[in-house]
Amino acid sequence: MTSPWHKPLRIVLLVLCALLASGASAADKKKGGDGQREAPEIGAAVGKSINDAIELLNAKNPAGAKAAIGKLKLDNLSPYERSRVEQIMAAIDNDAENFAGAAKHLAAALDAGGLSADEALQVKFQVAQLYLAQEKWKEGTAALEEWFKVAPSPNASAYYMLAMAYYQQNDYAHALAPAEKAVQASDKPQPNWVQLLLALYLHLEKWDKAVPLVTYQVRAAPQDKAGWQQLASVYGQQQQHDRALVITELMDYAGMVGEQEETLRVADQLLYAKIPYRAATYLTQALEQKRVKADAAVYQKIANAWLAAREYSKAVEPMQRAFDLSNDANIGARISEIHLQRNDWPAAEAAANKALAKGGLKNPGSVALNLGIALYNQNKLDEARSAFEKAAQSGERQYARAYLQAIATRQGNS
Repeated sequence: MTSPWHKPLRIVLLVLCALLASGASAADKKKGGDGQREAPEIGAAVGKSINDAIELLNAKNPAGAKAAIGKLKLDNLSPYERSRVEQIMAAIDNDAENFAGAAKHLAAALDAGGLSADEALQVKFQVAQLYLAQEKWKEGTAALEEWFKVAPSPNASAYYMLAMAYYQQNDYAHALAPAEKAVQASDKPQPNWVQLLLALYLHLEKWDKAVPLVTYQVRAAPQDKAGWQQLASVYGQQQQHDRALVITELMDYAGMVGEQEETLRVADQLLYAKIPYRAATYLTQALEQKRVKADAAVYQKIANAWLAAREYSKAVEPMQRAFDLSNDANIGARISEIHLQRNDWPAAEAAANKALAKGGLKNPGSVALNLGIALYNQNKLDEARSAFEKAAQSGERQYARAYLQAIATRQGNS
């Protein structure tokens, strides 16, 4: 796979070499118009080899270019010529994605001493790029940091490159500053720059700073569901659950909530926001629209929402369906509790008996207590006494004894 650092480097090398090979002959020692240093001498034979190599590289013939430049004896070259030849050899290796070889030749170009200060600075940056192309993040980071110390005006891309190198090492703290500079230095930062900065804010739990970036992404691509989800998540991390709920409901209104897990998350957010009535109606509608499966868990969640809204009668049917689908005695016990809240003593008695007969209860004493209360309120005192005695033996001693005392008092007075 072609490295993301590969193409820019090749273009820079070829442009440099083409300019220098065409203009720096032995007969050309004049100063440039901008007052820069004299163009150093370059022999005719060396210049021809360089030009031939460049033409062959541009013709996509790296083997020919290597052969052309290979005719030269490096030890006989001047520092200026040696630096240029090493640059071309780096370009050849880079074109073949031999990044280690390209880095070695660029280092040699620097060591030869034939580069101007500006050229050396540019080559140092290219060396850093090559480290990154090899995923040598530590070496690339070090090379970039050295380059930043002397670079007069680093651009946003360079800051992004440094931030990404730190990010690849999971060094989020050091990646943050250059990532911020990359985004701040551009009027229209590239999406991947914004994504990197946002990822850093999330890793470092800087939720306040993350919100504007996520909002920016949502505005830039309102159809992107992931952006909305991320915004809701960040608000949740800030404990701003009301805002998270608003975002989620906007997504639902826009038709972005479709999967069961997402629909249940909306209901959970409504419950967390203490809006259980809306949670119950929302889930009931989702069930009718077949956006969630008609399973025991969904029916139980609907019932619990109705219970939280104190709509006990509306909770009965979904809880009964949950029991029928799961055959779980503990859900049957919940049904008995709902009927007790409704003062429907016969229904509470029937549900408690059914749960006890099913078995597998987490707290059978509590269900026996519910049965006793249902029987007591129907004046079935003997049956109630038996239920309360079982409850007292199963951990519900305090309440059961109080009812047993009440039964004894009533029967003693009858």
